[in-house]
Amino acid sequence: LSALARDSSSSKSAATAADSIVRTIQKKSTAGELNWKPDTILFNYAIGLWAKSTTTGAFRKARSILDRQLNLYQDGCVECRPDVVGFTSVISTCASEPGTRAERQKAFSVALSTFQQLVTRTKEFGEPNHVTYGTMLKACARLLPPGCPERKKWTRLIFEECASKGLVGEMVLSKLREATTK
Repeated sequence: LSALARDSSSSKSAATAADSIVRTIQKKSTAGELNWKPDTILFNYAIGLWAKSTTTGAFRKARSILDRQLNLYQDGCVECRPDVVGFTSVISTCASEPGTRAERQKAFSVALSTFQQLVTRTKEFGEPNHVTYGTMLKACARLLPPGCPERKKWTRLIFEECASKGLVGEMVLSKLREATTK
């Protein structure tokens, strides 16, 4: 997966190949054909490749990988416990959705639910960091129409939460400007 991540010739084909590799490893591990289990890094690479793909609908693939990871973790695979990197990568994939307005609205819904899931389960998966908050603000800026009440609401709430955690830095401020000026 690391080699796929370094090869920038076709990010969609790399993401598809990574997803296939993860599925194969999951299947073989579940069947007892491997003496090791998939881990967090494996899933993070696969999700990250979808984030780089900027393909319409990539957010669905990234979220699907995270959901499979969550299921494995809930079934006792502690090695594959999701972390803030995986959740943030799913949000990033959503924020890069190039599709129609309806697709971007769906992508925002996935980004928001992914963010909220991380926030409500920080003891298990870790605290959102400045990159997570900046990426959510990026999702607001890119996926919600300028001037719409939902964009204003979520931009304000996400920034206020970020500020209350003391995580406001240049990235967050840059994404805040994008979300409030377009």
